[in-house]
Amino acid sequence: MGRLHRGEEDPLCGLGWSGTWVLGQEFRFHSGRLRITPKNPFCDDMRRLIQGNLGQANQLGDGAPLVWLFDPKCWSGVEIHRADFKGKAVEFTLAKQGDTGDVLVISKANTDMKECATEFFRVLRDPALFPRAASTPVSPPGQSGVKVSDNHRFLVTGDGKPFFWLADTAWQLIHDLNREEVDRYLEDRVKKGFNVIQTVALAEHGGLDRPNAYGHLPLVDRDPTRPDSREGDDYWKQLDYVIESAARRGLYVALLPTWGSHVTRGFTDGKVNGIFNVTNAEIYGRFIGGRYRQRSNVIWMLGGDRAALTEDAKAVWRAMARGIAVGVAGREDYSKVLMTFHPVGPGSSFDYFPNEDWLDFHGIQSSHGPAILNWKMIEREYRRTPVRPVIDLETTYAGIVFGKQTEPLTDDLARRAAYWAVFAGACGHTYGHNSIWQMFVPGKSGPLAGAKTSWQAALDAPSATQMGHLRRLMESRTFLTQKPDPTLLAFEQNDPSTMCLALHGDGFALIYTPTGRTLDVDLRQLRGGKVKAAWFDPRTGASTGAGEFENDRVQSFDPPGDERAGNDWVLCLEDH
Repeated sequence: MGRLHRGEEDPLCGLGWSGTWVLGQEFRFHSGRLRITPKNPFCDDMRRLIQGNLGQANQLGDGAPLVWLFDPKCWSGVEIHRADFKGKAVEFTLAKQGDTGDVLVISKANTDMKECATEFFRVLRDPALFPRAASTPVSPPGQSGVKVSDNHRFLVTGDGKPFFWLADTAWQLIHDLNREEVDRYLEDRVKKGFNVIQTVALAEHGGLDRPNAYGHLPLVDRDPTRPDSREGDDYWKQLDYVIESAARRGLYVALLPTWGSHVTRGFTDGKVNGIFNVTNAEIYGRFIGGRYRQRSNVIWMLGGDRAALTEDAKAVWRAMARGIAVGVAGREDYSKVLMTFHPVGPGSSFDYFPNEDWLDFHGIQSSHGPAILNWKMIEREYRRTPVRPVIDLETTYAGIVFGKQTEPLTDDLARRAAYWAVFAGACGHTYGHNSIWQMFVPGKSGPLAGAKTSWQAALDAPSATQMGHLRRLMESRTFLTQKPDPTLLAFEQNDPSTMCLALHGDGFALIYTPTGRTLDVDLRQLRGGKVKAAWFDPRTGASTGAGEFENDRVQSFDPPGDERAGNDWVLCLEDH
């Protein structure tokens, strides 16, 4: 038990700060000349911590970054206390492990004032935390940020151009690959038509305890408030390299600050038992957001295959989102960042965060398997309010052996998932290959989920090339005008595993069949006097003319080949 008193004066580190209130039983902070310190998030926190009136601010939330940024040799034995106001005095008690409180109690006996002053000004000069305009290169000319479209269904670039999200999954990229391998991977993905790479700063496998390709770990003692950033090479410069190399190639990085297991170890129970809590999640968010505040090719993806099922888990993710926004914008301004959430599968971010200010578009994970019907999940998200874009951020990986399956899942299934998602209303798609997400190298790393092919060989999987065909198909139309339109389909469908889906936009319609069945299409739903038809092959990207028709009838269209799984086609209709 201690008492927090007001009103006495005591200089700190010779800076001439004079009194407002006392932090802790013995140690007094006083303000006076704080106005001369630079304008940045760190100094803003200092001002709030030192100048704030008790009862008007959460001193834990304001002061936590102060403790994080100061080197441990400045002070030790910092405690979190709950405050109980009793007249002019305040009684406070020690908070339980993991709980939030009202004040940080820092004992004078455990504080080195000279080290505090030295560390404070070192932090202000650290370009990794507060980059100067010339110290951190920005993304190349022509690559603007990404935002939500005006109709809230799609994504567009900062200058309003349509942006079709086509991501590849590379969860272990930052942690496992060296820089030559990073360049090889990114160069290949650009050539195949991908424009987003999904990856993780604190990886799932070995991310905290196994050094990266250059022998570095991301954190000191697994502490999110102590990123191991130092002079010379370190873990974070590898992440810098990945983001910069992606930017040079026009790629965006959908960056998970941490894999979800470092917040909640269990997939679905929502118990916060990893390295993160509400306090250090915001501190870490400020660090990583501040580090990439000038990078317009970074898209923020929270979560990581975990359910935010409890209020405790939700609070941690909200704190991290808040920290990222403050790190990027200098204040809690979510208009300056683009964020989503990667949930456990099968599931949706809407299940946990239906209407959050920080969440710009919903992510689902439909999960893996031959019976996964991701079109149903996208269809459900598309109908929800408030309206937000939606993407299947993890679905059937090519080459994965999952659950009760004994054989690897095929390229056909990975391709079907992509077309189903987009034709059900998604604003893009995330592809994955089982060998690539884990960066599998036979004889070097243990295979997960039945991986057999090296990640290098898996780069050329047929389904990877075929994803580029989908993007080119969508970008060849005014896809910002498209929406699902089942009225075009003049036939009954009773088997969800062979579901045909239709999109209808200004001047066009697209109909996908996963099996090559005959399509009876109500052309009366289209405008204009005539309809020009063509077949698009998702395997090759080639188109073949299918005739011209009056739009006053139901017309049958029979695609090439026999009706069977994997013989998928897109019927392209242009009205004029």
